Amino acid sequence: VSDIGGLGSLMGVAAWANMTVDRESNGSVEKVYRQGKRTVRENYRKDGSHVEYTVVLENGLIVELSGGQTSVDKIKQTLASLDLSRMESAQRPAKS
Repeated sequence: VSDIGGLGSLMGVAAWANMTVDRESNGSVEKVYRQGKRTVRENYRKDGSHVEYTVVLENGLIVELSGGQTSVDKIKQTLASLDLSRMESAQRPAKS
């Protein structure tokens, strides 16, 4: 989990967050899409050798799961066990 702060920082950290991508080849898949107010990026090899799954929450938190020798479905199950709504509702500390 990373905190990228305000949306101005978003462009440097996750430039893909404002795009829509749906790319597939013989060996890999890359997708970027909106899921409600969240942006999701799936990037994985079909043989399960590498999976990256990233969600940019509305408040600027980035939740990224990655693994090897696993499936994108297993990574999604792991993500589903996290309380993203609670993370998303976290308030930022006041700036001093």
